[in-house]
Amino acid sequence: MKKILILTTIFVALAIVSFGQVSGTPHNLSTVISDANMPGSFTGEICAACHIPHNGVNAAGTVLWSQTIPAAGGFTMYSSGTMTAGDLSITSESLKCLGCHDDATTIHATGTISGAGFAALGTLNGVVGTGLTNDHPVGVQLVVSADMQAPTNAKTFTNGGNEYVECGSCHNAHDNTLGAFLITTNDVSALCLDCHIK
Repeated sequence: MKKILILTTIFVALAIVSFGQVSGTPHNLSTVISDANMPGSFTGEICAACHIPHNGVNAAGTVLWSQTIPAAGGFTMYSSGTMTAGDLSITSESLKCLGCHDDATTIHATGTISGAGFAALGTLNGVVGTGLTNDHPVGVQLVVSADMQAPTNAKTFTNGGNEYVECGSCHNAHDNTLGAFLITTNDVSALCLDCHIK
């Protein structure tokens, strides 16, 4: 019983911390999505714009997602002289983010968030779009080499036994303390150099 009480206390504390961090950020969509368009009876709830405790999107890795997750094939992927789009396999880790930031997927029943909508939220560059050719590649395997190292601050995501870079490698959707929802500081390119050896 004591263990259950301790675990419950920890869970509630973590939920309060996450709520406190999201409430003052552009990811608090409770003020821009009308109550009629929020799922179920969770109108005005900060978390419900993305998560719902019951009847969430039932797919692996979607953390009780309340949103539509776009199809992976709807994006034009990054390519360069050293990497082709065929090297990339976008996963639900990034598709969850792109469900709002692609300017194409319907958010609940309110349509998409336009460039002007993101500006109103205080996120001037919030629209990534469906063309990912000018953005850092996602769904790319991080292979330790002379040019790349396993990060100490950024995150990788395991898929099929390999480590991949996704949106969440650099961004933490629940914490905007450093701006741009960065997972750690990028002063003097610190976040970039966490993976890239230059």
